[in-house]
Amino acid sequence: MQWDPALYLRYGDERLRPALDLLARIDAPAPAPAHVVDLGCGPGNVTTILKQRWPAADVLGIDGSAPMLDKARAAAPHCRFEQADFGTWTADTAPNVIYTNAALHWLGGHDTLFPRLFAQLAPLPPDLRAEFLAAYTAAVAPHYPRRPDGTTLLPFRRLFILARR
Repeated sequence: MQWDPALYLRYGDERLRPALDLLARIDAPAPAPAHVVDLGCGPGNVTTILKQRWPAADVLGIDGSAPMLDKARAAAPHCRFEQADFGTWTADTAPNVIYTNAALHWLGGHDTLFPRLFAQLAPLPPDLRAEFLAAYTAAVAPHYPRRPDGTTLLPFRRLFILARR
């Protein structure tokens, strides 16, 4: 599939709203992240916002489309960009934050993709990991009730993933 940055950005405001909502849900880690990755960065509009959120971080945008990356480099010259298949991409340096919005639903193999991405994150201290898992479990549980057979029906067709270690 060939991506057209001009067409993509024609609906930029509509596309940016859920991305900003997702970003607002990221608690500011202490200390601030040193390495942040925007996986499926497209034209770089969210990559720029990630850099504004964490100005001292090395922010890296990954996308498979050369035209999108050209636009991203112009929009966010203070960030780094790499062309790669974000389904097989591997970090050179363990990121503290992997941000992705409206990208991973294009890929299959989520059962192996998500654990592979999570495994690339920089380690989280054990106390913060326990705190995160408790808060995450409490926040997600009401939205994914168990059915009588013990399974959970996921009511959303799109995947919004936030992983931080």
